[in-house]
Amino acid sequence: SCAESVWKTGEVSVRTSAEECRGCWLLGKHGKGFHPTLVAPMRSEEDILGLLFVTLSVDSTIEAEELNLLQEVADDLAYAMSKHQAEEELKRTELRYRMLFDSSHDAIMTLEPPSWKFTSGNPSILDMFGVSSEEEFTTMGPWELSPEYQPDGRLSSEKAREMIEKAMEEGSNFFQWTHMKLSGESFPATVLLTRVDMHDQTFLQATVRDITKRKEMEDAIRKSEAQIRDVANSVPGVMFQFFARPDGRYGLNYLSDRSIAVLGIEPDRERIFGRFLACVPASDRKPLIRSVLKAVVGRTDWMYTTRFNKPDGEQIWLRGLATISEYEEEIH
Repeated sequence: SCAESVWKTGEVSVRTSAEECRGCWLLGKHGKGFHPTLVAPMRSEEDILGLLFVTLSVDSTIEAEELNLLQEVADDLAYAMSKHQAEEELKRTELRYRMLFDSSHDAIMTLEPPSWKFTSGNPSILDMFGVSSEEEFTTMGPWELSPEYQPDGRLSSEKAREMIEKAMEEGSNFFQWTHMKLSGESFPATVLLTRVDMHDQTFLQATVRDITKRKEMEDAIRKSEAQIRDVANSVPGVMFQFFARPDGRYGLNYLSDRSIAVLGIEPDRERIFGRFLACVPASDRKPLIRSVLKAVVGRTDWMYTTRFNKPDGEQIWLRGLATISEYEEEIH
C-alpha cells in the first residue's frame, strides 16, 4: 500500500490510477471516479511521526514543485507535533520535579552566579534554617547561614566558594558542612551540590540534610566502644566477639588489646581469627571449631579448653567462655 511504502522509504508516494490503489479501503470514499492521492511522510529529524494524505480532484495533474511543497508542509507539521510533544513532556517533568522539590524532607535550593546567593528553596528550608519565608531566604548566601568558621578552622565564606567552584568544574560535589539557623544555632549537615545546565543558563542545585541525630548516635557509639575497651583491657583475660552469618561465614568482630600480652598476637580484626586458629595445635583445631559451631546451631552458651602455641614458642592453655546472642540474623 502507499502508506507502507512511505513508512519504509521515507519518500512521497503518488497514486494516479485506481489500479495502483486496488484493495485500499479508502478507494471510492471520495465520490465517483478516481481521485489522485499524495502521501507524504511527516519527518522530524530521522523519525517519521505520521503520514499526510492529500486527495485531489478528479483528473488533477501533479507537478514536481507541488510535491516539494507538500513535503515541506508535512515536515512543518511534524516539527509542530514534536515541539508540542516536547513541551508536554517538559510540563510533566517540571510537575514531577516540583512535587519532589516541595515534598522532600531535605532542604533543596538553587544558587546562581555571580553572587551565588540562593534563588529558590523548598518548604523544608523554613524549619532547617529558621527563616520566615522563601523571600527572606533568597536574600542570603550559604556563608550567611553558616558559622564564621568551619570545624577545620577555615572561614565559611572562603570554603563555601571553593566548594561551589569544585561543583561547577566537576559537575557535583558532596561534603559535610556546619550550617547555622538564623537564631545562631549551628548544626552538622551533608551537602550535595549539582551543576544544572538548562538552555543558556547554568546554576547549582543544593540538597542539604541535617545529620544532627546521626552525629549524636556516632558520638554515643564511640563513647560506648571506648568504655568497652577500657573494661576489656582491665580484665586479666582476653575479651572477644565471635560472629556467624547465615551464608556460612564466621570469624571475630572484636578482640581486646590484652591479646598482645596474653596471646602474643595483634588484635587485627581482619586477620585475627585465622591467626588465632593457626596457633592452635592441628590436632586441637577441628574439635575447637566443632564446639563453636555446635553452640551456634544450638543457640547455647559456649565453653571450651584448648592448647595454644604463642608466636614465641611458649605453649599455654586457654579456656574460652561465651554467651550466645542474635542480631539481624547474625549470631554473636
